[in-house]
Amino acid sequence: MLVAIGISQQCRAKDLANLLSLSAAATTRSLNILERNGWVSSIDRSGKLRSIALSKTGKSLLLSAYSDWEKAKEKVESEFGSTTF
Repeated sequence: MLVAIGISQQCRAKDLANLLSLSAAATTRSLNILERNGWVSSIDRSGKLRSIALSKTGKSLLLSAYSDWEKAKEKVESEFGSTTF
């Protein structure tokens, strides 16, 4: 979810749910946890639509996790073949 928000730089919760094939409820629960941890922030709350962006802490977390993700990806590709993940 952090990656999707980071790539878009700012997105609506509804669009994020569609992109990740999650229900609105699951997306809201996840975003509330991310926001409580200070990793994302709500930019605009117009009605039920929220615009979400990574916070400075969220950007740092994403960058630090990226190298671990790359290592895991390389391991999966070495064991199962090189497919786009």
